[in-house]
Amino acid sequence: MYGGSSVLANQKEEARLSLGLLGYREAENIINSNLCPLTKYWAKVGAKQNYENYHYRDILLGELEAEGWNIIIRNRDESSKDKKKQLTEIWEERKEIKKSSIKEENIETANSKDLTPEEAAKLENKGNLREVEEKQLKKHQIKQRYGVEEVTEELVEADSKKLYPGLKLRFWLTDGRRYVEDSDRLILEKMKQRNNGSFFIPDVNKKLNVTKIKLLELCDLDRFLQEGREWSNKSPELIKLQEFVFGDLARFNQVLGCGIAITDSPIVVVQKILKRINQRLPYLRNQRDGEKRLRFTVQRGQN
Repeated sequence: MYGGSSVLANQKEEARLSLGLLGYREAENIINSNLCPLTKYWAKVGAKQNYENYHYRDILLGELEAEGWNIIIRNRDESSKDKKKQLTEIWEERKEIKKSSIKEENIETANSKDLTPEEAAKLENKGNLREVEEKQLKKHQIKQRYGVEEVTEELVEADSKKLYPGLKLRFWLTDGRRYVEDSDRLILEKMKQRNNGSFFIPDVNKKLNVTKIKLLELCDLDRFLQEGREWSNKSPELIKLQEFVFGDLARFNQVLGCGIAITDSPIVVVQKILKRINQRLPYLRNQRDGEKRLRFTVQRGQN
């Protein structure tokens, strides 16, 4: 579990790497001397939040007992099979209701009134938007984000599932690769101007792309996207990629935000990385290997 200094140190390390890759020789001085007070405050609050999340159960039970509630801790096996079945059915029903509600909301957003730039700017500066206004503004923002005239239900759904960040990262990794460093330098200069020469370190890490792209290049994802190649958890290249990622898993997850766990198989590792650029290896088949069942994936061509 991280303390405030650990949270801050990890963020500073990533920012230091990004600045170094951009050729900032004074990276160390920038990190140490131009550190906004807000960054240190953020680190302390982050550490406190981590602690509260880690001890959430104990804190919640303590608060309930302090209010006079009688807490009875039950083991999972004490629940009857009928109770478990009932809870499962309720959970599935809730998922269906949520899915239906989201679909309905996406349709309403796609069918919302088209805003002019002036109307959108007015809503952006207005507080407490009505539900209909929120959907109109969201539709306008999607049109601007993807450069389209027509917004469909499918596009609204894809946008809510983080389509745009993946597309942007994929662009910087491919067609836009030669522009990454210049783009990041421009972002840094604008941040300096806005903040009187200071930086909020988490913002630096969030907005700069050079470290993310360098890390993705080290993963050499193109080899996994070659049409017709088959992959399983026994594929040597996947195993090597897994070993590379596990070599510094915490840092890898911090930079790319893949959410890879130490228990993930080679196939799961590559799928989570590919998801960051809106790609995946489709399922092909299962095949027995002695007592174990191997799951095969294949790349059928670029999406």
